[in-house]
Amino acid sequence: MPRSWWTTLFGIVAIMLTFGLAGPAGALPPDKDPDNPGPDPIPCIDSIVLNSFSVSPTTVAAGQSVTVSWNVSVTTDNPLCTLSNYKVTLDGSPVGKVGSKTVQVFATRAFFLRGAYGTATKFNVFREVTVPPQQVTVPNVVGLDTAAARQAITSRGLTLTASIKIDPFCNATPGTVLSQTPVGGTQVSPGSLVRISIADWPDTCP
Repeated sequence: MPRSWWTTLFGIVAIMLTFGLAGPAGALPPDKDPDNPGPDPIPCIDSIVLNSFSVSPTTVAAGQSVTVSWNVSVTTDNPLCTLSNYKVTLDGSPVGKVGSKTVQVFATRAFFLRGAYGTATKFNVFREVTVPPQQVTVPNVVGLDTAAARQAITSRGLTLTASIKIDPFCNATPGTVLSQTPVGGTQVSPGSLVRISIADWPDTCP
């Protein structure tokens, strides 16, 4: 009687075990062998790049607003990496990779944008907004009496110094302003000094 199929299979297995072709019983594949873990995994080499950072406009009057915009990209050479270990901050507060915000400014200042991966800072840059000093228009006080001239000048946040000037032709009314420096209409910083000359008559005037 011919041998059954299982008898033939048993013979093949016995030969493989004899010559070690099947490996030791219970052996793990090489990549699962605790004594042979295989190569180290590919490290994640990530980069965080500043594409753009701007403030517009760069010069404004006190109390006006500017728009701060930024664009940052995060990339990796390993598609298995998770891009989560990065941080972008604007003036110390966390922000997204891409964004913009409107900020009201009252004095010259800078905006700081920082990008980090892990604990390493990759970029730390700033953009400045200039707020020029507020200007005041000097009033024209020539011809005014001393009290009115003083009120007009000091009410605008300016300081005043006055001196007496003799009018030899007896044309100007005594006690009125003959001249001033700077002249009316000049733009100056708050607190600037305005000099005025007050008319007086010599004894020879009628």
